[in-house]
Amino acid sequence: MALIVVIIWGLNFSVIKFGLAELPPILFSGLRFLVVAIPAVFFIPFPNTSVWNVLGVGLFLGVLKFSLLFIAMESNASAGIASLLLQAQVIFTILLSVLLLKETMDRFQVVGISIATFGFSLFFINSSGSTTMLGAVLILFAALFWSFSNLIMKRLQDVNLLHFIVW
Repeated sequence: MALIVVIIWGLNFSVIKFGLAELPPILFSGLRFLVVAIPAVFFIPFPNTSVWNVLGVGLFLGVLKFSLLFIAMESNASAGIASLLLQAQVIFTILLSVLLLKETMDRFQVVGISIATFGFSLFFINSSGSTTMLGAVLILFAALFWSFSNLIMKRLQDVNLLHFIVW
C-alpha cells in the first residue's frame, strides 16, 4: 500500500507537468478543483466548522499553494524537484506551530528538521539546473502556504476531514 501511495504521489507531479503544457497554471489549478468539487459538494454536507476555516484552507491550500506550485512547474522547475521541495511544508508547519500556537518541539522533531534542512541544503548546493532560483522560491512559498492551511486544520475539533477537504 505504501508503494502505491508513493507511485500515485510521484505520478501526480508528472501529470501536472503534462497538463501545464496545455493550460495556463492558474486556470489548470482552478479547473482541477472545479472538476472534483462540483459533483462532490452536492453529496457531501458542509463540515461542522466555521466557514472561515473552510475559506482559510481554500485560500492557503487551494489557491495560493497550488497556484505558486503550478506557476513554478510551468517553466521553472521539474516535477521531481517540485515534489521534493514542496515537502518543506513539514518543517514550516512544525516551526509555525512553535511560533504561532506556542507548541514545543520534541527531540525527534528537532532531529528530523535538522536532517531535512541538511538534505534541502544539498539540493541548493548541487542543483543540476532542473529548476531556477525563482522556481525554488515559488515552491518554498507554496510549501509555506500549505503549512498555514495545516495550522488551520490542526485547530479543528470534531470535524469530518473528508467533508472539510471537499468543501
